[in-house]
Amino acid sequence: MKTIIFLFFYLLMTSCHSQNDIKIKYNFDRYDLLIGYCEYNSLIELYKDKILIFRNCGGDGDYEFIDTLKINDDDYPDFLFILRSDDYFTVYSLLSEENNKYSQVRYKDFSYGDIYCNVGSNHVKYIYLQDVDRKGKKEVLINVIVDKKSGKIIKTSCSDTLKL
Repeated sequence: MKTIIFLFFYLLMTSCHSQNDIKIKYNFDRYDLLIGYCEYNSLIELYKDKILIFRNCGGDGDYEFIDTLKINDDDYPDFLFILRSDDYFTVYSLLSEENNKYSQVRYKDFSYGDIYCNVGSNHVKYIYLQDVDRKGKKEVLINVIVDKKSGKIIKTSCSDTLKL
């Protein structure tokens, strides 16, 4: 009987999320960015030509909205994303450095626009990239509504532009 209980307990413990649980894979030319969970934390991994160059297993929430954006104007892509939690979301980037290295940079916490702003039934984009000033570089817009027909950006009382 003790053996059966031990085996049951062992199977239960080994089936938990102790290994990587990859949910979504994004592809950007030679780069793959994977998000998911590891050891009960949020996971983000960056691969270049299938070689792991950045990994972070930490944080509480879900990584979302992954896109590339030139932040430091070098020859390597930078990646912009949010870490969504229950009450707010945080904007982060993976910033390219020398020798194919990346560092995770935290920018700012924001409240959810569709919960805390008076927007009615419109769907708020927590983060949206667009070259608003038409100078050739995309701005990071926070908590805006994008009109489905015209593509026009509608600002809410919680809208903001993030300076990187």
